[in-house]
Amino acid sequence: MMHSFTKFLRHAFLPHQENNYRAKVLHHDSLTYIMGLLLVTALIFRTSATTSFHKVLGASLNIQTQALLADTNKERAQYGLNALTINKQLSEAAADKARDMFAHDYWNHYSPTGTSPWYFFTKHNYRYVYAGENLAKDFSDSPKVIQAWMQSTKHRENILRPEYTEIGFAVEEGMLQGKPTVLVVQLLATPDPSYVSTANSPPQPKSNVLNAYNAPSVQKTKLINTAIWGRNAMLFILAILISALAIDMYIFEKQKMYRSTGKSMYHIIFLFVVIVGIVVINTGAII
Repeated sequence: MMHSFTKFLRHAFLPHQENNYRAKVLHHDSLTYIMGLLLVTALIFRTSATTSFHKVLGASLNIQTQALLADTNKERAQYGLNALTINKQLSEAAADKARDMFAHDYWNHYSPTGTSPWYFFTKHNYRYVYAGENLAKDFSDSPKVIQAWMQSTKHRENILRPEYTEIGFAVEEGMLQGKPTVLVVQLLATPDPSYVSTANSPPQPKSNVLNAYNAPSVQKTKLINTAIWGRNAMLFILAILISALAIDMYIFEKQKMYRSTGKSMYHIIFLFVVIVGIVVINTGAII
């Protein structure tokens, strides 16, 4: 059985007389099947993403509020700053903000109706001296959310602001602008020690309000992230093709053979560009 498997690999990836000195996976019929497989894979996972977004958002299991808190405090500790503590009111305000974004279909700090981020602070009876908000969507795990914020100067300043003492997180899923989305809302603040009455009008905070594209959420049921599985499947298939082309090119260069078919290097470059495109499209962006 091992001999048969070895023979299959040799026939599929190594150019020799039996496959007309061209790896079988690089023959036109094989490439047609592979391209068809890529298209079917893309269609299956795209359909899954639009018809059953709860399953797509299974990646939200990789984003946990405790991990977000730990990573935030880890970044602050590197600069000798105090650790932030979770505040229940801030977390409730963050969840309320995320739900409002889904309800009114906007990706911004201010809603189309003019509702500001600070409304959600005061709605949950939280009075502040300093306050800030970071938003994220379409990331695959907690570290990538914090990393994206830290790579943006303004988001970084928000996280590292020394005045802040408390923080709240919310990770919510829903449909945003026609796409299944998981939002991460991070609210940072310094409470007003002199606050007594909830009747006072909300102060305008000294704040940084910032966005970060792309991140997932917390699910109670473990689900499969079909979007990521689909992307990885396509990347795996393309990696196989690049490997076959590289082997093909190496053997022909080494044996100084001539062939009238196209240059393998051009094919490798093309496939590499495709892979980079897939990775970039599925990577979070900061605004």
